[in-house]
Amino acid sequence: MIPEIDIWRVANLMVTRYGEEATLEGATRAHELASEGDRAGAATWLRITNAIAQLGNTSATRDAERAVAAFAPADKKDEILMLLRLDKGPFWNSSQSADGT
Repeated sequence: MIPEIDIWRVANLMVTRYGEEATLEGATRAHELASEGDRAGAATWLRITNAIAQLGNTSATRDAERAVAAFAPADKKDEILMLLRLDKGPFWNSSQSADGT
């Protein structure tokens, strides 16, 4: 498992490089790795995506969930969302779904 400090370092680098598109870029990378069967890599990038979203706003997990919903293959969405929820950020609100309701 990647140490938490490294997740935040990568998240900061992603925000510096991609700005507002950083969450989308992170989710895209997670999707690519999941498509290749690299579950550990996908889980790492979901953690990074969650950290990126937390750096940007207080609706962090919802943003990450929306990115997963937009890019993850239909048959993998539930599994990926479950992995994302294992790394609950400080702004996690379990009463809200991926569509923001």
